[in-house]
Amino acid sequence: MHKNLYDVRGKTTNISRLASFDQWAFLHMVFYRIAIFASIAYGILVLLWYAVPGLDFEVKVATALIWILFTPQVFAARKAIVMTLSKGMAFGHLNTEFEKTYKAKYHPLGGALIVLPYIATAIWILGFFAMLVWWSL
Repeated sequence: MHKNLYDVRGKTTNISRLASFDQWAFLHMVFYRIAIFASIAYGILVLLWYAVPGLDFEVKVATALIWILFTPQVFAARKAIVMTLSKGMAFGHLNTEFEKTYKAKYHPLGGALIVLPYIATAIWILGFFAMLVWWSL
């Protein structure tokens, strides 16, 4: 017998459903879906760049665009790593009593790990500006 499950938030393929309850996930998925197609176009442009001289400016603009589109993915990946390392203490939605007990017994640094994705994203953004400065020299 096949069991039909229904999610009141809508189909999982519809990313707009995320906007009502998780804005960060919505932003992440919008950038991710745009990046898929932009990366294909970027790959074609880079291949053309090897064959056709004079596409330097276009490749630089496309590289900057891909870098910007990839920024939410950098944060999301680091956030997932921190959630795993802290066993849900960082970025988790745990019961207050369970959180106190768990933090006292097993993982006192869970909350402190929250800063790591922000630091990684800040370094990523500084790298973007360093790339722009390097190109302008």
